[in-house]
Amino acid sequence: MWILLILTFHALMPAQTPVSPPVQIESSAIVDVPSGSRVVFHLRNNASQPVVAWRVAVKITLTTGEVRSRELIVDGYSVHEGIAPAGPEESVIGPDGTVKGSIDFEQTKTTDVIAVQTLCLAAVFADRSAVGDMAAVKDIFQSRQQECDAYAFIVRALLAGHAQAKGRAALQTSLEALNAPEQEDFNNLEKKSVRRELERLISRGDPPTGQPADILRTLTLSMEARWQAANLHRQPKS
Repeated sequence: MWILLILTFHALMPAQTPVSPPVQIESSAIVDVPSGSRVVFHLRNNASQPVVAWRVAVKITLTTGEVRSRELIVDGYSVHEGIAPAGPEESVIGPDGTVKGSIDFEQTKTTDVIAVQTLCLAAVFADRSAVGDMAAVKDIFQSRQQECDAYAFIVRALLAGHAQAKGRAALQTSLEALNAPEQEDFNNLEKKSVRRELERLISRGDPPTGQPADILRTLTLSMEARWQAANLHRQPKS
């Protein structure tokens, strides 16, 4: 599951198309928090299948006339597929269900706010159909494609370790493949996570629990499952 926050400051919010039912903002409220203010909202799914990704925009107008807006993008396709644990932020919205979300505005108290507008810009269902602003929907699928490409690269690197070496050398071979310099997404979070795990296993003075080949095989199977899920969800339904 991934979550992205977008922060912008401008005089007027760009023209955007809010999502019409079956996915809609059910309620929203603004409250004070130590860092500023927080807009809390409930997003409702009136459809007959789960919503696995959504994008919500919040605009606040201050007493000074300044307008601030932030967006929250949540994609829980991997949670829906059962290959990733649900995070603290709810992601999948079941049929006739709701999720609670929030967006913070730092250094802004509720007494500074004279208006709040909350819109659901896009929602993607489990079958890859979508509703809402098409540019917002496109961004979700582009991120999924990038994630799919990253998983594919990780799997190839792990398989290289299986094929070319044994023992700890197999772990080192996979790490070297993951450290290849020609990657545009070298700092992808999943790649960084697998690198850290391989480095940890290689650097341990005592033999890692289980044989290196078994460890590498387990890691490869996990990444292959994530790759398959990303590949299944990377393109919108035609």
